[in-house]
Amino acid sequence: MKSNNYLKFANIIWNHWNKGILISDINSISSIAPKSRLEGYEIQRCFYNLSPRGIFGWKIAASNKAGQNHIGAKGPLVGVLLEEKKMNYMESIKLFPNQMLVAEAEFTFKIKYDLDPSKSHYSKDDTISIIDSLYGGIELPDSRFLNFTQVGEANLIADNACANQFILGPKLSDNWINKNLSDQKVSISVNEKTYEHGFGKNVLGGPLIALQWFLNELLEFKIPLKKGHFVATGTCTKPIPFKKSDVITANFSDLGNFQIKLI
Repeated sequence: MKSNNYLKFANIIWNHWNKGILISDINSISSIAPKSRLEGYEIQRCFYNLSPRGIFGWKIAASNKAGQNHIGAKGPLVGVLLEEKKMNYMESIKLFPNQMLVAEAEFTFKIKYDLDPSKSHYSKDDTISIIDSLYGGIELPDSRFLNFTQVGEANLIADNACANQFILGPKLSDNWINKNLSDQKVSISVNEKTYEHGFGKNVLGGPLIALQWFLNELLEFKIPLKKGHFVATGTCTKPIPFKKSDVITANFSDLGNFQIKLI
């Protein structure tokens, strides 16, 4: 794939994203579409500069079977979380155009150090040492493709791994370090009427395992991670449907909880 096609494809995704319209026919852009994970991530890099406010963090998409089934992915994918798409949980959230209309509760780590590109691998101990703190998060994902379950892994990565709005919640209890996050109960509810329940282990076996996978994925594809970035490790429950005006609550058991109001 020619490098100038990366920006062409990224601009198509970017313009559809910001206009709130969908790409209905992937064949119309197949000549410049990515054919591999590497090409997908190269297209994703273009968003760093297209964004007027830059990166505040990263997400892991499809980190469990429910998420993989939801977007038609065979395994986990990395996406960029952009500052202008980050919402304040203490204010009413204006819902951007969204065809998926599902919410996800996610353990979200704040990063203490830059990723070290000289390392060949991040171990479990390396992973723990790079963590500054743990936050709750709610993601409202979306795709720029109408038939997102059918476009394939490379296109999903180029579509920024279905990133859209992300609500960074409060810092969770520092006692997380003494817990097995894999066994931590998590729930998400809409209007305290419909619920989805899960555990930390639903994200690649646990949030720390997911973070380790993420760090090594970035190493492999030479993607930068900076001190102060946040990493959302994926949905711990089945994604829960919602609509405008709903109240969504993410509960991380004894570590903390928060809710958002959509308008």
